[in-house]
Amino acid sequence: MTKTISKQNSAIQPKNFSLAFEQMCNVVAIADATNPQTTLQKLIHQSIVVEHNKTFSTIADFQETLSVVFGIEVNSGQLENAIEKLSLSGELTYSNHRYVIPMEIFGLLTEEVEKVKTLEATVFDNWIRQITSSYPHLDSGSVKKALKSFLARVFRRHGMRTVRLLDPNFENSAEQEQSISALISDSAKENFQVDYIEDCKKAISSFLSNIQYDSNKVKYITQLADTAFNYFSLAIPPEVSAAFRSRLEGLILLFDTNVLFGLLELDLTRKENADHIVRGITHNHLPFRLRYHAATLTELKESIEIQSRELKNLNYSQHLSKGAIDANVLSGLPLRYHQTNAQSPISVSDFLHRFEHLDILLKEKNLDVYNPSNVPNEFTKKIEYEYQAYLDNLKIDKSLEKINHDAQLLASAHHVRNSQQSSLAIGALLLTLDGNLYRFDQQLSSDLRMKSITVKPEAFLQILRPYLSSKADYDIAFAKAFEIPEFRVIPGKASEAANKLVSVMSGYEGLSEEVASKILSNRILLDQIGQFGSDDEIIIAFEDALGHEVSALAKENSELRSEREIDKHTIKKLSQVQAKNEYEERIRSQELQKLLEQKQKDEEHYTNEVKQLKLKSKEKEQEYQKRFEFFENSNRKLSERIAHKEAKDKKINALIIKSLYAFFTFIGLAFVIWLFHFSKVTRIRNHHNIWTLEISSVIAIMCLGASAIVKAIRQFLWTVIIISFVVVFVEALGGPSNVSPNEPKQEINSPSLNPEPNQP
Repeated sequence: MTKTISKQNSAIQPKNFSLAFEQMCNVVAIADATNPQTTLQKLIHQSIVVEHNKTFSTIADFQETLSVVFGIEVNSGQLENAIEKLSLSGELTYSNHRYVIPMEIFGLLTEEVEKVKTLEATVFDNWIRQITSSYPHLDSGSVKKALKSFLARVFRRHGMRTVRLLDPNFENSAEQEQSISALISDSAKENFQVDYIEDCKKAISSFLSNIQYDSNKVKYITQLADTAFNYFSLAIPPEVSAAFRSRLEGLILLFDTNVLFGLLELDLTRKENADHIVRGITHNHLPFRLRYHAATLTELKESIEIQSRELKNLNYSQHLSKGAIDANVLSGLPLRYHQTNAQSPISVSDFLHRFEHLDILLKEKNLDVYNPSNVPNEFTKKIEYEYQAYLDNLKIDKSLEKINHDAQLLASAHHVRNSQQSSLAIGALLLTLDGNLYRFDQQLSSDLRMKSITVKPEAFLQILRPYLSSKADYDIAFAKAFEIPEFRVIPGKASEAANKLVSVMSGYEGLSEEVASKILSNRILLDQIGQFGSDDEIIIAFEDALGHEVSALAKENSELRSEREIDKHTIKKLSQVQAKNEYEERIRSQELQKLLEQKQKDEEHYTNEVKQLKLKSKEKEQEYQKRFEFFENSNRKLSERIAHKEAKDKKINALIIKSLYAFFTFIGLAFVIWLFHFSKVTRIRNHHNIWTLEISSVIAIMCLGASAIVKAIRQFLWTVIIISFVVVFVEALGGPSNVSPNEPKQEINSPSLNPEPNQP
């Protein structure tokens, strides 16, 4: 019987995600929750599973566990409402003054927790094995703790960002605006000293790289992301959550330049996010209009043109392209070209030819140009001015053209916003990878009391997941949205210098991949080239570096030649020693050969003897077998004879016993006949019940004799004997008769007649 519950409605407050993340194996049960109410119900179940030794008898008990274990503050009204629904569905009962869940549900939840624990252990153990060889000096326990701290921060940020799309009034935090590098640094500093921080950061970064090759890691990351989103969605007003779950509102989705770079495969590190967003929307017919601003197309063309000039339409050998890739100093379009050229030779012009008509390429991706009308120029200028001030305050250098482009995107998206409560229904969203632009829009929207219109790809993919027809097909893409490219030690300006250096190196034939990689990996050289203004200075610096490398190679060759001369003398001595050793070895071989031959003869002799012994042993074994069979047959016959004799003796004994019983029965019968007819005991012979006594005695004696012989009716015979003896006993009580059986009976005179007196 359930308790009477009063219904109230108020917000649920997720206060401490770190606590929940520590219990992630238990909390992950909410990953597939469909709404905040379902999430709360699952957390009620998990509270009983986690604290299975605790008695949940009141609402306060659940409130305490949710707060202490999962970091969630829930008022009694919400809890009562959730408990009532669980009770009505039979998933929670109240008996013996405590709440309990059915055993089958408890078992399923416990099994699910064990699966998640196993998954987490597998993922972490594999990662520890991978980083041990690269960072053997990092303590495995500390680096695992640092990774968990980082993951908690990352998915806390992800959950909060995603929820803000549904409800812009959701509480913002400073940690939500932190960059990935800052989150990694904070986690590393908490667990390692200064000397090990950089290695710890790289180890953590490796966990979220090449995710697509590890299915367990994909599953683990998607569970964490879904759980974080559902965890923070508890704070969303019920009406907002219901509207989101029922359907998506149609809106314009603007793509920033950095997202288009990934969509056009000009930046492979960003390809998965944009490509899967477009495919997910297109294949599932979601109500979004995919657009790019006219200013974005212009910026994209200019960016491609600038990066194309860095390639200078030169001829690059495959060795040079492979060396440039190995040096890990390029990015963007040049890197994409060298990746393509390293796989299969292609000219720069042929590579760039496919990007001459960007509007057609984007149209093939279902993206159309967006030209908003009536956007106030003053509003755009205001955003541009504030954005410039924001970047200056952060000491971030960005060109005026790019600032103007970003301001136009923000102004265009904000211009079509409406009064809907959710950001997913305000009219337009700007999809961007620019963290500075994202954070500026958060600040701008807060200051102007508007809804934010910028969104990160991973947050938008999270929003799309409930609406994808086959979510599993997008799990890898979703997990890769959290992927961290390996840290590049080289800054952006050095990358430009590397492009110039590669262009210069293309004019030198015969450069090996090794030499090219070494020169491009020279950070001091790249810093110098970044300060040069002309190609001549770059050529001089390159030739100096090349000369240094050639000198180093010449020195290595000279050292190798010296080593070879030393090796020749050593080889000569070794040859003499080897010749002597070969002679001694030959003598030893001959001796060994003789010994082997003798050994073979001995083995043959021993083998023949063994064969003869085996043959004799086999003959004796056969003889013993025959004897054994003879004795066994004899024993069997003897046993049969003994058994036959015993059976015969048994029959004879039984016959003798039966004969004795018959004899004694005959004697008894004769004795009874003699007793009743021929004995001199007149008392018995004159008994008035003599025939009854005689017959009963005869029957008793015959039944006694028969009971000893016939076992089948022995119980019946003994019953007859007892009855006969009872009859004999009863009849015997009658006493003997006064009349002799041979004398005639006399009449008895009447007692009224007086006898005559005796005469003398």
